[in-house]
Formats: sequence, C-alpha cells, structure tokens
Amino acid sequence: MSRPPQQSKYSVLVMGKTQAGKSTLVQHIKNYANPNHPIDRSLIGNGNLSTTRSPQLFHVESNLPVYEAFRLDSGDVIDLDDLTNKVEDEEVYRKLVMSRDTDVGMRVAAHHDPNGPSEVVEFRFLDTPGLNDTSESDTGHAADIIKEMISIRSFNLIVIIVSYINPLTQEQQLALEYYANVFKGLHTRIMFLHTHVDYNEIHHTNQTHHLNLKMKNKALSKMFRPYDSDTVFDENNIQDYTSRTIDMVTKKRPVIKCLIRNTIREILNLATAPAAILDTSSQNIERIRAITHPTKFNDDERKRVKQRFLAEAAKLPKQKEEEQADVGGSDLEQINILLIGDVQSGKSSLVETFRLYADPTYTVNTQHIMQGNSRFADEKVKITAFLSDLHTIQIRKKKDTGGYEVINLEEEAKRMTEEDFEDLLNLGQKEAEIFNITSNGAKRYRFNVYEGPSLNESAENFEKNIFSVHSTLVESKAEFHQVLFTLAPGPITSAIRTTIRVCADIFSDLSHLFSFVHTKVDYPKLHAGNKQFQESMKERQELLQRYIQSGSDTYLIDNNLQSYSPVQRAKTQNVLHDILKAATNHKPIALKSPLMKKTPKMVSIDTTLKWQARDEFQKTQKEITKDNGELLEIRNKIRKLDSDYKAKDQEVNAAQIQKDASSRDDLEVIYQDAHEFGKVNFAEISSQTMTLTKQARQIEEVSIVNNNVDIEHSLGGKGCNHWKILYRRKNFDAASLVVTLYAKKQSSNGTLVGETPEMTDIRLQRAELEKQLTVVEERIRSKWHLQKEYNLLRDWISRETLPKAVMQELTKEEVYETKDTPFDKIKAIYLKSGGVYDTDPCESVEASKVHAPLTETEDCEDYFKDSRCQICDEKKCNCADKVEDDVEEVCRKDMNVRRGTVNEE
Repeated sequence: MSRPPQQSKYSVLVMGKTQAGKSTLVQHIKNYANPNHPIDRSLIGNGNLSTTRSPQLFHVESNLPVYEAFRLDSGDVIDLDDLTNKVEDEEVYRKLVMSRDTDVGMRVAAHHDPNGPSEVVEFRFLDTPGLNDTSESDTGHAADIIKEMISIRSFNLIVIIVSYINPLTQEQQLALEYYANVFKGLHTRIMFLHTHVDYNEIHHTNQTHHLNLKMKNKALSKMFRPYDSDTVFDENNIQDYTSRTIDMVTKKRPVIKCLIRNTIREILNLATAPAAILDTSSQNIERIRAITHPTKFNDDERKRVKQRFLAEAAKLPKQKEEEQADVGGSDLEQINILLIGDVQSGKSSLVETFRLYADPTYTVNTQHIMQGNSRFADEKVKITAFLSDLHTIQIRKKKDTGGYEVINLEEEAKRMTEEDFEDLLNLGQKEAEIFNITSNGAKRYRFNVYEGPSLNESAENFEKNIFSVHSTLVESKAEFHQVLFTLAPGPITSAIRTTIRVCADIFSDLSHLFSFVHTKVDYPKLHAGNKQFQESMKERQELLQRYIQSGSDTYLIDNNLQSYSPVQRAKTQNVLHDILKAATNHKPIALKSPLMKKTPKMVSIDTTLKWQARDEFQKTQKEITKDNGELLEIRNKIRKLDSDYKAKDQEVNAAQIQKDASSRDDLEVIYQDAHEFGKVNFAEISSQTMTLTKQARQIEEVSIVNNNVDIEHSLGGKGCNHWKILYRRKNFDAASLVVTLYAKKQSSNGTLVGETPEMTDIRLQRAELEKQLTVVEERIRSKWHLQKEYNLLRDWISRETLPKAVMQELTKEEVYETKDTPFDKIKAIYLKSGGVYDTDPCESVEASKVHAPLTETEDCEDYFKDSRCQICDEKKCNCADKVEDDVEEVCRKDMNVRRGTVNEE
C-alpha cells in the first residue's frame, strides 16, 4: 500500500445518536494528538442529556504515531496486533488487557508505519449534535449540520458513531437513512465506529459478541447502501462499510490506552485518503432541502414507513414458541411480576437470568435474547414461571496461603481504589468461587413473570402494544406484586418519556409497584469514587420519578449471561434476589381497565362531529392558502422595493463608491468591536452575535482590520440579515481583529443623509409592507395551530374507547345529553386531555404542509427557492454556495460583509 498524497488539511465529519460517544471521541482524539491534553470529563455526556448543541469545528495536528505496550520488568514489547486471536486462553487475555501501570508501560513505538504520513498533518473535525436528541431539536440540528457541510464541502472521512450496547431502533434507523440520503456522493468516505465495546468481552471465544457486531454492521450498511450512487444495491449481497470498535474508557490500564490510541490512529489514517466532494450545485442543494426529516413525516409517509418495517419484520425467521415445562409449585404462594420496556432494553435477558438464578442447572435459551439489532417487537404477553427460595450468593476469594475470605462488594466499593475494585470484579474462576446461601426455614415461592411486548420507540406500534398488554392482563384477572420497567443505557429521549408517562397512566392502579431496572450496567462504575456515574443515575432517577408520580425502587444490573467472572455473576444474582424479595413484600393488586367504551349515542354523535371537524379543517386550510398567497405577494413587493432602492442608491453614491468607507460623510459608525484571540484559534462574527437583527438600520459597509488572521469561511450577502464570518488564527503568534460597522446617517426628521425624496418614499412604503407582513404571518400561525387542534379532535372522536378521566369529564358536563351537541365544548374537553394521550410525536399531514413563516432565528432559505436571490437579486445566484473553490473570490461584489483595510503585520 503506497503512502497517501499529502494535503494541507483533512476534513472529518463526526455524527451519531445522542450519547453514543461523539464528545468522548473528540476528547480522546485531542489526547492522542497531544498527550498533554487532559480528557475533560465536563465535556463528556453523562448518559442522560446531549452535550453538543450545535455543530463545532476543531483542529488537531499529528504525524499519527503508533503506540506500544511493554513490560516494565523486562522491557519486552507486548504484541497488540490481532490480540484477541493470538492469545488462546480467554482468562490470560483478560489479565493482559487489564494489566496495571505498575506492571506494564506505554510509549510511542520506535518504528514508523510506512503507510502513514511522513510529516505532521492537520485534521479539521466537524463535531455535530446528537441524532434523536433529548431536547427534540432534530430538525434544527439537521439544518445546522447541512449548512456547515455546504460550507466545508470536502470530506476525507465521515464517521458514524454507533453505541454497541444500545439497540438500533426504528427511530434511529429513520434518522440515519435521512443522512444517508443527504450524503449522496460521499458514501466512499463513510465508516462506522462502534463505541462502548468492552475490551474484556471481545476475545475470539466470545462468538456471541462477534456475531452481534457483524449483524449490527450489516444492518447499518443495509440502511446506507440504497442511497450510495456509486454501487448497485443488492439486498441479498450488501457490501459492508468499513468499521472499527473502541472502548473510550479513561482507565489507568496501559494496554487499553494503547488499543484506544491505535484505533484513533487507524481512524485518522483513513482520513488521509482522497476527499469526497459534496455537490453544491443548485440542483443538489434543492434535492437536499426537499428531503423530509423523519420528525416531519406526514400521515402518508408514516404509513409507508410502517408498512416497510412490517414487511422487514415478516422476512425475519419466526422463533418457535417455547413450551415451558410445568415447574410445579401450585401449592406455593404465587408472586406475579409485570415486565415491560422498550425494544432491546434487556427484558428477555432479565427473564433468562431469573431462571438461571432459580435453577443453576438451567440452560439459557439464547435464541430468545436478541442482541440489539432488531427494531421489531413481539406482540404477545409471555408468562415464565420458576420456583425460588430467595437464596443469596456469597463470594469467596482464594488466598495464596490457602483458604478463602468472604467478599462484600458494597463495602469493597467504598474501601478499595477504583483500579483495585475493577480487578476484584474481574477475578477469574481460579481466583474466586461463589456459593448459594439459604437461610434456615426459608420460604419457597412460585414466581410468574408476565413479559409484555416491547414498547417500540418509533411509536408506530405503541398504542397497539400497550393496550394489548393491558387487556390481556385484565382478562387474566391476575393480581400483581411488582411492575418492572427495563431501561437500557442511553439518553431518556422524548419517546421513552412518552412511553413511561403513558404506561404510568394506563397502569395507574399499579403505579406504586413500579420499579426501574437499569440494564447493561458496567459494574466497575459502581465504585464510590465514580461521582460522575452516581450523579448521572441520580439525575436519571429524578427524571423518571416525574412521570411515575410515586416512589419507585431502582436496580442496576449487568444481565450478561455469559460473564466469565464469578464475582460479576454473583453481583447479578444478588440484584435478582433483591428484586424478587421486594416483590414478596408488596400487597398484590388486580388491574382495572382505565378505558371505557363509548355509548352508541356518543358514537352516533361523534360521527357527525367528525364531519364537522373535517369541514372546519378544510375551511381553515383554504384561508391559509389564501394568506400564503398574500404573504408571497407582499414579499415580492418588498423585494421589488429593495431592488428599486438599491438602484437609486447606486446612482446617488456613484461618485463615492471608490472612496474608503471611513471617509464617506454620509456614513456613521453604529458598532465597533475588538477581539483578542488569546488561547482560542477561531473567532466568529455574525449578525446574531452583534445583535444586528434588532437594529432597524441596514448595514452599508463593514471595515475589518486584522492581525495574523485569515478568513476560514463566510455565509450571507447584501440584503440578508443573517450573515456570518469565521476567522482563524494563522499561527500561534498574537492575533486580533477590529470590526467596524457603518450605516447611513439619519437627519433629525428621520430621513437618511444623501437620500432623495423618491428613495425616502420607497423606504416608507417598505416599512408599511413589513407591518402588513407581520400581520399576515401571525394570522397564518394562529390558523396553523387551529388546524392541529382539529386534527387532534378528529383523532379523539374516532376512538371507540376513552380514558376513564375523559369519560368522567364528558359525563359531568353532560355535553352528549343536550339536543344540539356543543361542538366547542366537546373540543375543549378533548384537547385538555390531548397532551397526555397523544402519543404521535409527528405533526399531522395537513399541518406539515402549511408554510411556517420565518422567525428571527431562521435564515433566508425560502428566498433561495424563488427565481431571484434576496442576497444579490440575481437569478440562480446560489449565494449559499459561496464556498466553491475560494470563499473570498465568489460573489465578492455583493457580499454584505466586505473586507475594508487589511493591515497584516
């Protein structure tokens, strides 16, 4: 393999789901490029909320060194290449990976990779906000990401971050497919990085891990390949994208550190390949803007997506129903547990661990445990029974002198250092044993676990599944002692919050029996010194308590059925003991239906109301269409006036155009700002940061005096109130810039200096049109929200059943008892309850088609869709694409931000 050609700068785009590890990767990349750079934990997510709110650029320089581990006593180098396959014994492999810094060291290898760069090269990274964000800002983030991509254009690598321990939900698949479509022409530079991969679990003997990873990468490739214009998509022969795995922990383990840094080196080396160029032609920009974001799907689009997912689910091999042998115990006390949770949150694994805890000779059925790749849920309630005397597990650590000592993990988590505690958890079978401890006279129980279908995050099957669970349980007439809600690691998204809130409402009779089981927990994080994890779990629990509205127990468990460590298996089984023990202490409660069927009279009246709501909706739609026409007409008039004013202004000031801005007597300074770079290498000036949008005066000139500064890129043009310039320090010397903004002077009567009466008349006409524009926009907004209300009302009156609280409110008001049913009163009652029971996160089809007027924070993108551009008033100017070739050379004459005197020292 020949050495790649050297470039001055390589661009890398980093994106992935919220809390997948993007910010952590950024910190590790900076640490790799500069070992003295400390990993800032405050910039790393806590597992609950997104840390990156907007696209961010950062630069690193490196010659891509290779790191090696060596034994401190002998100096021998440890061969890390293909480590998982070269070390045959699994326990020897784990001991090597977990070696302490007292035994193993880390250093830069003396030899240099001939395939890597020979000199220091610079990488420019674009870190992006998380997909499926917890703040529900996906569409805004998508617009920001696309804008930055258009600005950069050239990408040597696109890294899609995927958390290995989290499922690929339908919600995530739709988000990834959206960007796969956006990335057309860039697919040759896409790679997948699987994060949160425990290096302890990747030995070649762990076939489940490697099969799971292979299936996950295949599933991801299947999402992207249909949009790859360079390959022919064949569903039966999908070409996998390049992928890597990484742990990204911050442990003091030299071997793990070497593996992390060398993986980052591989990623950066991939980024030295020739760049793929984003097509920024007007046709492709329009194509990208025409792609509907999943959160904006209308009814027809959601229906097509649902049908596609159902078709994919139909192709999956059907699992045979397991006929569980009768475990007996009919004479024992029956303890019923309801188990619910999202797809791949660990429900089936938890059931299997329950059975293994109850019977150590039980053979785990791994076929019923999906490994995180399926986005589809079963639709049945499965009942699993087992008998248990609620024994505990004792951990005994073997002594070198013979005998053993009993280990209390909770006490050791407080007493030991984090490294010692982790070593204790990773003891092998030759170093630790576990024993069942049953108290004298222990009572034996029969436990029945009712495992409900997964409550899919996509919300497509949500209501169907939740009501299926409820109706089945009501019909069973079972009394429940406990409700377990499983939660996988990752952020508490809006979909999960909705799921929990609705479950708490539908199962309100059992609300005080709710307990949250956090699965796939890395036990070393339970150390008392890991404050970040403790604070994260505390924040997570407080967030969950808001939706349950009652106290609930919390359990942390790593339900890994194939854990090699007896200590970790003991910890898992003792958590199971605590869960089951708590269930036996609760008084059983039978479910009552929270839903009531509508009476025949209500159904008959609702049929009439449905047509009335439809008529009102269509009436509002016609009014909005009319208002949109008026809106467009006003904007065209404003655009025409702007063009006329510009022409008059050029005539009046023709003699002064060649003069420097500071010498023109018709201009005055309205803003001036000086910026010293300090330790920061970038500075940005924009209409937002300088609060220009709040000024009613148009900027005529901008003078920028800079020292040791270059323009990185710029957006916006004359007539556009939303412009931006990004400056970059040339080198590490002192750098500064001074920005001065000029506008035309105003006389005492409000006219502008140098303005003719005709120009004044044009300006006043424009001001009047702006007022009309505001009125029409506000009218459209109010009617748009009215349409959403009619859509929600149509949904309510189409239902055959209603929540008990809603039915009681309707009965109390007697709205269905009058001769002429009051439409507005019924509408008010239904809409009052709509916030809780409306589980659809997307807007309706009709509402999504309504033109939403621009807000102050939005760019002038809608003007690009017209025949003339608002920036330069020329046909097909595409001022948004100024980054073609050289940002300072394209559209220079019409840029709103024009460089004045440049004083470089």
